[in-house]
Amino acid sequence: MKRFTKVMLFCGLALMMAAPAMADYSLYGSVRMATYYQTLGYPDGVIDANGDDSDSDLKWELAGNSRIGGKFNTGDLSGRFEYGTGVNLRLLYGSWDFGNGTLTIGQDYTLYGFGSGEAAYEDNGSAGFGDVYDGRLPQIRVELKNGFWFAGIKNNAQSMDDGSGSYDYYLPKLAVGYMHDLGYLAYGASVAYQTYDFNDDSIDSYLAAFNWKTNAGAVALQGNLFYGQNLGDFGLVGTGWIDDEFASYGNGNDATTYGGYVQAAYQFPKFLGLAGVGYQSNDRDDYAEKDDQIGYFVQAEVPVADGFTIVPVVSYYDFMDDAAGVGQGDYLWAGIKWQMDF
Repeated sequence: MKRFTKVMLFCGLALMMAAPAMADYSLYGSVRMATYYQTLGYPDGVIDANGDDSDSDLKWELAGNSRIGGKFNTGDLSGRFEYGTGVNLRLLYGSWDFGNGTLTIGQDYTLYGFGSGEAAYEDNGSAGFGDVYDGRLPQIRVELKNGFWFAGIKNNAQSMDDGSGSYDYYLPKLAVGYMHDLGYLAYGASVAYQTYDFNDDSIDSYLAAFNWKTNAGAVALQGNLFYGQNLGDFGLVGTGWIDDEFASYGNGNDATTYGGYVQAAYQFPKFLGLAGVGYQSNDRDDYAEKDDQIGYFVQAEVPVADGFTIVPVVSYYDFMDDAAGVGQGDYLWAGIKWQMDF
């Protein structure tokens, strides 16, 4: 399958080069190296074979979100494809400008919010610590020029349906939102709903999110607030270092999650400095206590040459106590992200 994908990608690139009159197009790429020291503090009571309650290692590898892609435009139609390492398909969609807006079909980012600029953990962007991100998903989306947008998105039950139980789903994930950009201030709000049946249970999820960013004065601010139900079932994703970063339906109980992050950026003479903090809390009737986590980051985006940036960064994740009141440990990242865009 990987060989077939590579052959198809090569053929597509060759066709683009051989038929430049068919459409306006451009190619792009981004190579990212992750070079970090990472320290994982184990949950309470966990000791490894060496008698240690933490483990430190070096991460030195090509970041999984490195990519190569292309953009196309012909008349009222435009399109984009993007492949990552692997080779895995990141983006593949087409858009039609129908005058009062655009219709997009294919695999693209969802529009719930602005991810933070956090570079650690391969550009985590505060996922699991206040951001709302469910990936690059197949969808049909309409964006109107008045700022409103509507989308039917792949139901997450399709990804969870592994034959271990009876999944039934008859609707896509449904989302509606509004975005407005005043230049000095951009803001947006969105709501989304998903439903599916698993065995004898009907599992309903919803998400409400509000996000903003400023572009005026010496300090640029950016943030997000959200609240939702059964967001693990909905498909929101975090770092993946602990289970149930977004709580799911269980034991006959719906789970609720709320959180948010705020980021500040300041342009120094030689680099852009960023710092942020994000928080998230899960709760369910059968929990002994709320399951919280908080994350912090500070970094500098230092331009070395045109298209070449290095980002020294420190991120710290405190997973706090789980639903049973047991400490879940912590995670520290310290190092440099190297990025060349072409």
